[in-house]
Parts: sequence; C-alpha cells; structure tokens
Amino acid sequence: MFCKNCGRQLDEGESYCPVCGTLNNGEAPAGTTALEYDFNAADSANEQLKNQMAGQALKWGIMSLAFSASGCLSLLGFIFSFIAKSKALSYERAFGILEGRARVGRILGKVGFGLGLGMTIYMALVFVIAFAGAMADLSMM
Repeated sequence: MFCKNCGRQLDEGESYCPVCGTLNNGEAPAGTTALEYDFNAADSANEQLKNQMAGQALKWGIMSLAFSASGCLSLLGFIFSFIAKSKALSYERAFGILEGRARVGRILGKVGFGLGLGMTIYMALVFVIAFAGAMADLSMM
C-alpha cells in the first residue's frame, strides 16, 4: 500500500504514514503508486543550461576578437578574452568536456588575447612615438 498524500510505500498494517503523517485507510487512490519524476524535464533543463553557457562563451569570444582587432579598443578585447576563457572554463567544469560553441568561444578568446595584447602594445608604441615627436617639435620652436 502507498500513502495517498506523499506516495511512500507503507508496510502492511500501517494506517499513518511515517513520513507525512497522513491517515491512510485502505488503498491509495488509483494512479498513485509512488512519487513520479519527470526525467525528460530535468534533461531539458540541463540541455538549456548547457546551450546558455556555451552561447555566453561564444559571445564573449566573438566580442574579444572584434574589439582586439579594432585598434583603439584593443584593451577591451584583451579584457573580454579573459571573460570568454572564464565562461568556457565554467562550461568545462559543469559538463566535464569542452565542446561546440563553448570550445569555439575559448579559441576565439585565446586569439583575441593574443591580438588584443599585440594591438595594445602597438597602440602604446604609436602613442609614445607620436608624443616624443610632438615634444621634439616643441623643443625646436
């Protein structure tokens, strides 16, 4: 016999459920055999979380690459690359393997890191050279 309130299996002769305390006189209503879980809903929620996390890694990877190549905003691309790699690492920790969009996001983050670092250094050198040239022009006047 099963509890008509919580679905726990009762021993013969138990009239009260030891879990929820409900009085059970006779058999439980038809269709009540035990707690039923919707495993498809859990798998669907897990897949939705997986897609969301992979999409975030890819989004930050794309932004990293785009900003890194922009010149003036290359420092932002450099920063976004860390975020992309962090999102990919979170995905890998949650699901055990890096695959699909999360993997592409991490790769784009790595490329964005290299490009952002290079472009940031290049822009700093251009600024220093331009500043030195301007100072030299001022001293000649």
